[in-house]
Amino acid sequence: MGTVFKLFHFDIATENNFGDTLLFPAVKHMFEAYGAGEAFDIYDSRPLRENVGPALVKYINRTADAVVVGGGGLFLSDTNPNRESGWQWRISLDMLEQLEVPLIVFAVGYNRFYGQPDFEPPFSEHVARTIEKSVFFGLRNHGSIEKVAEYVPDELKSRITYQPCPTTLSKSVLPIDVEQPDAKRIGLQLSTSRRYAGHGVGPDMVIERAGQLLPRLEGAGWDVVFTPFTNPDQRLSARLGEQFKSREMVQVYGDDVLTRGLRDLADVPFLLGCRGHAQMIPFGLGALPFSFDVHPKLGYFLSDIGRPEWRHDPKDPAFAESILATIEDGWENREANRTHIADKQADFLDITLDNLDVIYSELGGDPSTLESRFAPYDAQAWNMARSRFLLEVQRENSIHRQQTFAENARKTEAELKTALRNCRTAADDRQILEATVLREQVSAGTMQREKTRIEEKTKQLEQENRALREQLQQQGSSTASTRLRRVRRNVGRTVDNVMKRGQSDS
Repeated sequence: MGTVFKLFHFDIATENNFGDTLLFPAVKHMFEAYGAGEAFDIYDSRPLRENVGPALVKYINRTADAVVVGGGGLFLSDTNPNRESGWQWRISLDMLEQLEVPLIVFAVGYNRFYGQPDFEPPFSEHVARTIEKSVFFGLRNHGSIEKVAEYVPDELKSRITYQPCPTTLSKSVLPIDVEQPDAKRIGLQLSTSRRYAGHGVGPDMVIERAGQLLPRLEGAGWDVVFTPFTNPDQRLSARLGEQFKSREMVQVYGDDVLTRGLRDLADVPFLLGCRGHAQMIPFGLGALPFSFDVHPKLGYFLSDIGRPEWRHDPKDPAFAESILATIEDGWENREANRTHIADKQADFLDITLDNLDVIYSELGGDPSTLESRFAPYDAQAWNMARSRFLLEVQRENSIHRQQTFAENARKTEAELKTALRNCRTAADDRQILEATVLREQVSAGTMQREKTRIEEKTKQLEQENRALREQLQQQGSSTASTRLRRVRRNVGRTVDNVMKRGQSDS
């Protein structure tokens, strides 16, 4: 009997994206099936996009032997934008330092789109510190390894390891009983994003190219079905379906992805898609995956499986003809291609088990003490995994609802405060208006009274002026005679004085 290590998992539980829905239960399965369940126990988890606070760090330090992060295309800045890490796992450098247990980064991908801005601080520092605290740092394709290595010091580059996505092993490790038909049946998974704009591809171009291809496929004898992985995918497929009636819609996403979704997709032996998991999951079921070149990761994966020619650029005007020729070649050589895929699946499983040996050893276990190296889930265990997944979805939805309620409460409180301020402002404005009107009314009354007083005073002055003029006219002659006599006396005195001074001088 080996030592069982308790693992805490940062994951994403969702029903709305077929790839992510399958991915995280598959990651749990790889750990718990290793050593036939006697090596690892994923006992608890939290959504990796939620902020990691001190209470959760203390809980992990107290209860876990290690932390698993991933998988998924987590090295992307705008799906969960934050300044704590710069990528989707939202843990600050301070909280990362406070984690006392080692990290296991498992099957994570570098997910930057064509033309997308580079990561901002503290991304480089955060990734480097994550590698230093990890006993295993595994990325899901070699393209991601090369890209992430550009952000870290040279001494850390060698610690980045290749770990294929567990969804590429579905047929090997999951209880999928459906055998793929040997038929010209191909799924069409269409998606678009504003982030495709950096590659010059929009929804109209995706629809146009798919619309050009679809009749050519049918003319070559292919049964074409729509295989949306998300609600937006389905809406895009519906737009194309308006042009081409009576197309089957194989909706694989939803709460029964782990059962019905996988069985339905296993019935589609060829698939042309836009998403990374529209390559990896069909590959994991034994199908041949062809791709619209709308994201670098699509090329990374096809290079890893030795089929880079299965990806075509939708900007090419001859896209429909070229991808049809590639699909036809895939059909003509289907036996060799299926053998090639089976061999790659076996390689991926060997790589994964070797990596799990390393992880187990780094945590202090001895792989040689395990009675069985790997025991895939049976149907009952997979149903139990589905039940756990549904509980995690409910938990995450509950958290989301609580956050939404709290956010709405904050918005409502802010709106009430704004309304109260507006009421107070309105009251103040009314008081100012009333005071202004009152002042204007008072001023108008004062001005009227002053005007009346001035008019009355003016009339009084005019009356006094007229009386004075009349008085002056009556007194005018006597006053003039008196003034003349006074002037004559003054002149006479002056002359006498002058005469006296003259006599004195002589």
